[in-house]
Amino acid sequence: MAMRTLARSESSKKRATFDEKNLDENEKIKLELAPTNITEPKTPYHAPLQGDLDEVAPLSLDGETAAGKPAGMTAEQHAEFEKHRKEHYKKEAEALKKAAAADDDDEEEEQKS
Repeated sequence: MAMRTLARSESSKKRATFDEKNLDENEKIKLELAPTNITEPKTPYHAPLQGDLDEVAPLSLDGETAAGKPAGMTAEQHAEFEKHRKEHYKKEAEALKKAAAADDDDEEEEQKS
């Protein structure tokens, strides 16, 4: 019990002290800077002309045009893209199958041991 009383008396001696002069100075600076107003130029906006709307192809949410191909691609480019994408995913699937087979072989060897 004596230790507990000693600890309390030591902690009561250590109190936080504030620099009142510094706090007052900070409050004055805050009041001086508070009414600062930053002026920025308006963002330029040019409404599209009526003829411009006719040239824009309608888009869907997935980024494709009404024709079913991505905007900005010709039919040949889209076909080439589709071909490369299929090849990529085919190679990826083969690699995943090989990795899964290797894991299965490792597990079988561990069970035999």
